[in-house]
Amino acid sequence: MKQVALAMHSYHSARGKLPATINNANPNPGGWGSGGTDSWNAMIFPMLELQGLYDSLDLRNKLFQTANNRAAASVVMPGLICPSDPAGSKPIFENRCNLYMSTWSIGHGQWYAGSFGPRPVRNACHQCPTNAAWRSSPIASRSNSCCNGDGTDTYTPGFFSSGANAISFDDCQDGTSNTFLLCETLPRETGHNGVFALNPMTVTTMIPVNTFALPAELPPDVAGCIGGNVRDNRMNGMKSHHPNGATAALADGSTHFISETISMPVMWALGTRKLGSIDVVQPSLE
Repeated sequence: MKQVALAMHSYHSARGKLPATINNANPNPGGWGSGGTDSWNAMIFPMLELQGLYDSLDLRNKLFQTANNRAAASVVMPGLICPSDPAGSKPIFENRCNLYMSTWSIGHGQWYAGSFGPRPVRNACHQCPTNAAWRSSPIASRSNSCCNGDGTDTYTPGFFSSGANAISFDDCQDGTSNTFLLCETLPRETGHNGVFALNPMTVTTMIPVNTFALPAELPPDVAGCIGGNVRDNRMNGMKSHHPNGATAALADGSTHFISETISMPVMWALGTRKLGSIDVVQPSLE
């Protein structure tokens, strides 16, 4: 995770912004499913000693459309796998489900995902408490500290969104040492996860650390995209098989172990770049 965070810094130094979640290299972006293989992961391959893999990609086409892109989907990238996860022994999954991959369901899992911040997935706020002191509600809005969203792909309180907007470290008013950049997660728990997947290859910090999918919710280990088993309030949070917590990288490049007992207002605050713009009781980040 440290190396991925430093690669993000190298990319930012060269371009003045972080890579966008999607469509970063596509000359004709058009939303979900229209772009090529240009996930943010692919954009930093050269900084992760994966220049050859990057050069092999046709970034103008989807993953299934060219032989080189299909071959790239099966390349094992040890530096992107958390060794604490037993599923890391077989990091190429055959059950990835994503419009960006179209009919191709094979792909490398994503253990170190970009941070949405406290942004809802599918605009649902399943995990929001009714604690009045936290000023939260089950309704997504730009002022909701727990479920901070407005229903669009491009808005995000974190460093990544569902859209093509690229964010700069200059956009982080809270300071890079106070804001999540990357969060550990478990790709086995959802088919909507992958190095070449569109969305959500990101973690939302509205979900408590180490909230795991139920056994019945795990996608089956079969080739193809199996729909109908997505439960976002458990699948898309920060999680790991490390005891009692998971790892995160802050935007300053440092990595930290985040306890599963962390206060949720602190979790939301660490997820957002601009805490002052969100209607939340200001928590201590100590």
